[in-house]
Amino acid sequence: DLFEQFGTPRENEKYKQYFARLFNDATIGFDEPESGPARYVHTDEIVAWCRTHRITMKGCFESRCNRGALFVTTPGQRDSVRKQIAEVMARYKGAIDHWEVVSEPTHFLNQVALNPDEIRVERVKQCYQWARHVHPEARLILTRRDVMDSEGTFAPFLSEIQGGDPADKALGDGTLIDIIGIQIHEPLGTRPAPAKVLRTLDRYAAWGLPIHITQLALPSDGRPIRNSWKQGTWTEREQADYAVALYT
Repeated sequence: DLFEQFGTPRENEKYKQYFARLFNDATIGFDEPESGPARYVHTDEIVAWCRTHRITMKGCFESRCNRGALFVTTPGQRDSVRKQIAEVMARYKGAIDHWEVVSEPTHFLNQVALNPDEIRVERVKQCYQWARHVHPEARLILTRRDVMDSEGTFAPFLSEIQGGDPADKALGDGTLIDIIGIQIHEPLGTRPAPAKVLRTLDRYAAWGLPIHITQLALPSDGRPIRNSWKQGTWTEREQADYAVALYT
C-alpha cells in the first residue's frame, strides 16, 4: 500500500530499504480493476521489485472476491468475477504462486440479509475452482478473521469447503485450499495470550494444512489492551514486547 506513495524520492527509498531488510514476504492486493491499460503499471513495479529482492508474494483479491463474489446474482456478475480471477492470476503466474482468493468470507456473510446456508459454500468453492483452473500449481489460501477471539468459528466452514471433517477423510483428498489463513488483530487492540495462540493453531493443525498468519496489527496509539490478562494501553514498548512474545 505504501510502495512509492511517499512525498519524496528519499522517503520512498527509505521505505523500500526498511521493507527489504525486515520482511521476506509481501501481500499484493487486487481490488476492483481500473479501466484502461494503466491498471497494472503500479502492481508490475511492485512485483518486479519483490522478485529482485527475493521477497515471496501472496496475491489477495480484496473486493470482487472478498465481498462481491459471494453475493453475485446474475450470470454477468459471475462472469466479471471469473474474468478478473483469470486475468490477474494468468498475468502473474510464476511470480505470485500464493493466492488468497476469498478473504474473510464468513465475516461478510454475516452482514447480508441472504441465507448464508444457500450461498456461503458454493460461491466460495466456485471462486477457488476458477483459480485452480487458471493456475493448477498455485497455493490457495482461505482466511478467516476473529479466529483468536472465537476459536471454533472457522472450523464448520472449513469442513464444508474441504468436503468433510479432517478426522473423517484422508487429508488433502480433493481439497480446494492448500493453506489455512488466520488473522490476529480483531477486534483491534486484542492481545491474545501466547497459550491461546498455540491452542488455536493446534486446533486448526488437525486439518493437516500449513497455517499462515495473514494479518497481524499491533497498535501503539494508546488504545486500551483488550481480551488479555494484561491491563493498560498499547504503546510502542508494549507493541514491541508483544511482537517478540508472539513471534517466539
